[in-house]
Amino acid sequence: MSQAGFSSHVVEDGILLGAVGAYDWNGAVLKETSSGKVIPRRESYLREFPDELKNHGAYLGYTVTSLMTPQRVRLYVAGAPRFNHTGKVIIFSMQGMDNLVIHQSLQGEQIGSYFGSEIGSVDVDGDGVTDVLLVGAPMFFSEAREHGALRDSDSSQNSRFGYAISAVPDLNQDSFNDVVIGAPLEDGHKGAIYIFHGFKRNILKKYKQHSWRDGYERGWPGGSGSGLYGKRCSSLVTRSVVQINATIRFEPPKINIFSKECHRNGREATCMAAFICFSPIFKAPQFQGQSVGIKYNVTIDERRYTPRAVIDDIGGDKHFIETIRAKSGHNQCQQLNFHVLDTADYVKPITFSLEYELAFPDQGPVLEEGWPSSLKASVSDERNNECVKKKPFIYRSESIRVHVFGNMSMSSKQRF
Repeated sequence: MSQAGFSSHVVEDGILLGAVGAYDWNGAVLKETSSGKVIPRRESYLREFPDELKNHGAYLGYTVTSLMTPQRVRLYVAGAPRFNHTGKVIIFSMQGMDNLVIHQSLQGEQIGSYFGSEIGSVDVDGDGVTDVLLVGAPMFFSEAREHGALRDSDSSQNSRFGYAISAVPDLNQDSFNDVVIGAPLEDGHKGAIYIFHGFKRNILKKYKQHSWRDGYERGWPGGSGSGLYGKRCSSLVTRSVVQINATIRFEPPKINIFSKECHRNGREATCMAAFICFSPIFKAPQFQGQSVGIKYNVTIDERRYTPRAVIDDIGGDKHFIETIRAKSGHNQCQQLNFHVLDTADYVKPITFSLEYELAFPDQGPVLEEGWPSSLKASVSDERNNECVKKKPFIYRSESIRVHVFGNMSMSSKQRF
């Protein structure tokens, strides 16, 4: 009745097995190795699982995993979700063939929360050391949002958030690994999963994506990535992340209203050109060399009712909308011809406002969150400057990354 194998976890020298029925359902953790079985004595657990609570059925071994300390020592982790009705997680090592040493324990706070029924060990920055230990408490209930916990959406109660926790490779290609958490009873038992991004050596508390499948009817996606009753598996595909760098270059670099070398509307005019350039960069190396569609909008003197220059290609308007295709790693430019109108106001530079986005946002890559999608550039009358540079002015969008902090089940974070 030990139910060995209720949970399992592969380590370098063997397999950890949870045995929730061992020792009168207090539970135990075993280890299968090439040299034999490691079966800790009951006395090894007494410090954290005293005899006076032996009839409570702690279910130690409900879930098992391991973590790596900064000293490169492998420690094991096991959950006992029914210990003292609040749940407990122990961090331990095994010595010899029958001894278990408990180094630390984490105690649940709420009766019936099933704290420790699922555990996730996460190496966020990929250095081989565990950064975050996530502990699931899928039956935890609170009307208030508590500090220090990953949470599901505010409207979701009784969703069993934290029933499944999985560390996944870098999904948003920011060089940090991420976490997926299941909520199998959300939305009328249809189920959902939540994606949390890693950052530095932590997990951002606000989920980044909330996914569910409308086709499930009591399918329980989020339990383990498949439908329990529907007998289907849900496969979620990630999309590549792209950064778009934009520049605007003017030729000539300054306005010379005395140089009227072209004719517009039957009159001599000062004609110039603006070069709108885009250079996309895919964050994942396997996508380098691919192209992406970019839709952009240029407006001259957007804050003026009457602009001081107009675009030639569209019949003398101040607005221009176009779609361009640019290849990753290459600078794709489009020439925009314009001419300066006769006006006495050239004290302030003429401003070009550029806004851009992916041409097909529902398919293909996604723009990196926080990356600039607009740019302003100005060209001035050369008379306003004593020194006129021969080299054209180039305006570049700055690389800015914004990481959003927020709040979402039960988690415990430890550094060892």
